[in-house]
Amino acid sequence: MGATLLYSSLTGLLIFALSANVTRLRARYDVAHGHGDNDEIRNAIRAHGNLIEYAPIVLFLLFLVEASGQGDRTFLHVVGGSFVLGRVLHAAGMLYNKDIGRIPGSLITLLTLGGLSVYGLMVALG
Repeated sequence: MGATLLYSSLTGLLIFALSANVTRLRARYDVAHGHGDNDEIRNAIRAHGNLIEYAPIVLFLLFLVEASGQGDRTFLHVVGGSFVLGRVLHAAGMLYNKDIGRIPGSLITLLTLGGLSVYGLMVALG
């Protein structure tokens, strides 16, 4: 479970950082709930929330492929590393209003999810 543990841990650290950023911004702008019509807070919330939307299924699929013994180490690290890279790029793009990070990050994430899902189906259907 080495690859899944590695990429789950890295994703956990990213979730921690993005969550702490939302808390920091809410404190700075004195916004207890929601985004208070503040674009900076809104973008921080979406960067965090978007990661939370994708992380469980991607990491669970990665775990299942690794546990099945059907994914070699290189494949697992390419998939896990791609997911983390995609989420970092997306978060940076959201936080700094730059499509140069957000769009490639979204694309990498979707390709990772789709590829891992198809690979999982191939393993499951043997």
